[in-house]
Amino acid sequence: MKNFYSGLIETCRVLILFVVLTLFFYYALNHLDRREESYHKYDEPIGRAIKVSYTVDEEQMTKQNWFPRLMEFFRNGE
Repeated sequence: MKNFYSGLIETCRVLILFVVLTLFFYYALNHLDRREESYHKYDEPIGRAIKVSYTVDEEQMTKQNWFPRLMEFFRNGE
């Protein structure tokens, strides 16, 4: 009977430890999520940033042949 109670106490210890560590992990992830949510990743760059994209005029797009653009789309999967 003593062995049964010691096993029951060990099981309760493991269960309590599991619940405490799970709650700690949950709140840690929740904190990280709230911190990343306030980070604005699409703000204008500050300093000597280099522009890496450009916009194409619709006139320029109509002048280009559409077939090479379509093949590039299929080849690159964009």
